[in-house]
Amino acid sequence: MKDKKTLRLSTYLFLNLGLINGLINALINYCVGFLLFRNLERIFVFGKSKSIIGDTFIMTFIVTWASILITLGIMNRHFKKFYFVFDVTGSKRISNFFFGTELLKNFWMKVIIAGIFLGSILSCLMAVMFLVLGIDSLSFQGILWYRMTFSFIVAFFVSVIAGSCRAMFLQGRE
Repeated sequence: MKDKKTLRLSTYLFLNLGLINGLINALINYCVGFLLFRNLERIFVFGKSKSIIGDTFIMTFIVTWASILITLGIMNRHFKKFYFVFDVTGSKRISNFFFGTELLKNFWMKVIIAGIFLGSILSCLMAVMFLVLGIDSLSFQGILWYRMTFSFIVAFFVSVIAGSCRAMFLQGRE
């Protein structure tokens, strides 16, 4: 039997999951934003057909869903190769908050609820930020940078949270 390599969980979560997943999502969202908004010179925060807030809500939902799926797939493969030194003290509380609810027994329901919850909160926060800063629209290049930055941040944090939850589950199975 091969000895597993020891890998510090915090390093793994931030570098292997958070950073990689964030970069992949940023690149994908830049391309999607280019395809969606290439015909518009300016994109308004609150618009009838294409708005930044509506785009933020949908983007957050999709990025959350994709990040959780990517994270779980990577974790399942890597857990067979490495032994994680589980030294993250706050992860159990994070895991119970996001995934420990008795009402949500189905994994896919948890992913959908997490996406809607995160999308709603972040869309409201972004709307308030745009109003406070007095921004009513972004240029085409501005929306591409906004999508890229926003999706990187969301994917990074969702990957780290989902990864720590999955690591605790996998650690308990061995």
